[in-house]
Amino acid sequence: MSRKFWMVWCRDGGPPTVMHRTARDAEREAERLSRACHGRTFTVLEAVRSVRLSDVLWEEAVDVSDEPL
Repeated sequence: MSRKFWMVWCRDGGPPTVMHRTARDAEREAERLSRACHGRTFTVLEAVRSVRLSDVLWEEAVDVSDEPL
C-alpha cells in the first residue's frame, strides 16, 4: 500500500519533484509559486493509485540429497 500525497505542477515549468503530505501543504506551495512566478498557473495533483511490477520470485530449495537430480 502506498501513501497518498500531492504535488504541484506547472505546464510551463519542469516536472514536479516534491511530494506534499497534505493537500493543504500543496495548496500553500502552489500559492507561493504563483506569487514568485507571476502569470503562470500551478495545479495541485493528487496521487490516487500506484502500480509496481513484481516479476522475480525466490523459492527455497528442498533438501532431497537422497534423490537423483
